[in-house]
Formats: sequence, C-alpha cells, structure tokens
Amino acid sequence: MVVVFIIGLLSAIAVSKVMGAVDKARLARCQTELRNIQEEVWEAYADNGSPMDPATYWQTKWKGKKPGPYFYLVDDEAGVDSGINLDGINEKAGGEEKSAGNQRDVKFVVLCQHDHNGLADYVYLEDDGPPTIANFDNQPGYDNFVK
Repeated sequence: MVVVFIIGLLSAIAVSKVMGAVDKARLARCQTELRNIQEEVWEAYADNGSPMDPATYWQTKWKGKKPGPYFYLVDDEAGVDSGINLDGINEKAGGEEKSAGNQRDVKFVVLCQHDHNGLADYVYLEDDGPPTIANFDNQPGYDNFVK
C-alpha cells in the first residue's frame, strides 16, 4: 500500500511538471506567431506606407481565417477608420495626448488570447516591440478593443 501511494505521488508530480512544460511551449508558440504576424504587417507597411487593414490582412495572409485567438488592431491614425485609439493620442487632431507624460505613438498591436493557464492573461506586441506578457499587474488594456 505504501509503495502504491509513493508511485501515485511521484506520478502526480511528474504529470504536473509535464503540463507546466506544455503550457510554456504553448506560450512560446503564441509569441512566435505574434512575431510572424508582426513581420507580415511591417512588409505591408513598407509597401503601402501604412498598416494593412485588419480585414484585408486576415483575408490575404491567413487565407480567410477569422481572427482569434490572434488579433491584429490598427490605431486610428492609419486611415483605416477602425475607431480604435490604442495609444491615447488623437492623431487626427494634431497629436494632442489625452494624458500627461510621454506616450509612444502606437501604430498597431497584435495580441493572443489563448488560454495560457495562469502564465499570462494575454500576450501582445506593439509595432516593432517584442512580445510582452500581460498579467493583472501590467495590463495595457488592448484586450478591451477585441470584439
């Protein structure tokens, strides 16, 4: 009976370690996918001088798949008229900021809302920045723009 208990305990520990590794691998996959989307958006930006419209992006680059759990958001300034102001800067009114301080002028954001099992609420990247993990203590609020 003691041997069975010890084997069961060791199995539970091993399974939890494996599941933790699987969750970390999924998170790494999300970060890689975000980088791929980012590169494609910048290629279109180089060709057109502005970020690609999200609907056009999903239709051409992802072969018509609907967005989600990956989302591509474009700031108002891009002329897409998405009604999204990612950075709090009103570019159409001369660039006045809503709040004091130095804010970055964000052109687009790509985010992932997979279930990351406590490792992250979601993962996002801005323009040419690296993937960033958003948790309850460092949420920029980009998930509020996802419909």
